[in-house]
Amino acid sequence: MDKDLESLLQRTKSLWNDLTITNGFVFGKAMQNPKLCKNVLEAVTGNRIENLVHIGSQEELNTVGFGRSVRPDVYARDDQGRRYALEMHVTDTHDLPNRARYYSSVMTVGQLYQSESLYDEPDSSYVVFICTFDPLGLDRQVYEFAYRCEEDPSLVLDEHRHTTLLVAGASSPHDNARLDEFLDYVSAGKVTGELSSELDDAVSQVIHDRESWLEFLVQAMEDKLKRDADHS
Repeated sequence: MDKDLESLLQRTKSLWNDLTITNGFVFGKAMQNPKLCKNVLEAVTGNRIENLVHIGSQEELNTVGFGRSVRPDVYARDDQGRRYALEMHVTDTHDLPNRARYYSSVMTVGQLYQSESLYDEPDSSYVVFICTFDPLGLDRQVYEFAYRCEEDPSLVLDEHRHTTLLVAGASSPHDNARLDEFLDYVSAGKVTGELSSELDDAVSQVIHDRESWLEFLVQAMEDKLKRDADHS
């Protein structure tokens, strides 16, 4: 076996055994459980969801033939037409506002492209970034954003687009107990209730699943080949 390939295999295997929910691949795989995905989406958005009609893991979103594709860790749709893109972020690359805007735009353009009329009301889209750092430095668990009137901030222009930054490990309390439980599990792996127990079980199933491990390994090899090509 090529020494570089053998070294990559050993590093990847060692990394795999220590992965947690904060890894985007593991998070995406764990959320393929419809019941768990529904519970997490309800916790992070506050929506009441009856059924999910689609759940994708690192799925390329439709950019209708132009622009860069996006692959959120989790992409889901519910039976009310609402669309959700969720991602884990463990490193502050200082691009979350632009990333959120692009993700939201891609989902909206895809919806409008599929509509019979450009004036049809688009489905609501939710972009949720789950961070292990505080991108805005205010020690808040939740940062929610809306398009408001500068002259009267109480007026919100309903674009049917929702952007939320969640901070695991922030000390400020929140009145959503399930969201608190979710973020506590993300930040410290604490199992304190039904939702965090479901998450912990799902993560364990992913780590012990051979097909998931092989997929992770192939992804690591493809990433290495791309890095080598970029530096050649």
